[in-house]
Amino acid sequence: MTLTVKDLQQNVIGLGAEPLVIHGEVPANLTRARGVEAKWHESNPLLGVVAYLTSHKYAKAMSA
Repeated sequence: MTLTVKDLQQNVIGLGAEPLVIHGEVPANLTRARGVEAKWHESNPLLGVVAYLTSHKYAKAMSA
């Protein structure tokens, strides 16, 4: 499955200061380690990776 902007728009609930949430599951250690609320998209794990990286980037920008 190819990752598209539409996929992100349909699955991302919040950005920036808000938690970035993707439907599905995420390993608990990943959310605890970074304080990121991201969930793996069941049919496309790459969405979960993008959510994690994007939310971590925004979290760093907000704390700077």
